Amino acid sequence: MAPRESRKQQATEQKAEPAQTAPRFSIDLGWYVARGRSLATLLARRMCPKHQRQWGQREAEGSPDKAIAVFKSCCSKEEDFLDHTLSLGEAAFRVLLAEGNRPLAAEEISRRLGRWNTAMEQTRDTSVATITRVLSHDQFYGFRREEPKE
Repeated sequence: MAPRESRKQQATEQKAEPAQTAPRFSIDLGWYVARGRSLATLLARRMCPKHQRQWGQREAEGSPDKAIAVFKSCCSKEEDFLDHTLSLGEAAFRVLLAEGNRPLAAEEISRRLGRWNTAMEQTRDTSVATITRVLSHDQFYGFRREEPKE
């Protein structure tokens, strides 16, 4: 059994290699402060009902990192967290929240949006090129593009 697992693990590692050379995206928490926007409002409105009651906007303002951790541990697991009516930018924002704002390559975001995309009557273009373009030109969610380190 161990040889199969190691082959599977090797295949996974090989798939991950291209993403390591591609730019990665995360949510730039400082972007909101610099523009006088409220990250806390965005986060509070996207929390599951349980955490909206518990946290609210005031709590999210005090600790955006803790609020993001709540998304990873709970809110992102709600069935409607990635609703098929969301824009591509909103869906990518929620994927990053679900991952605790860990920087992800467009390829990883595309893969995570696969199920979201197939739930729609008409599929959307969630290709790596489209995700890279949308996130790189964003003026609403504060996506930060991180170039790979050489």
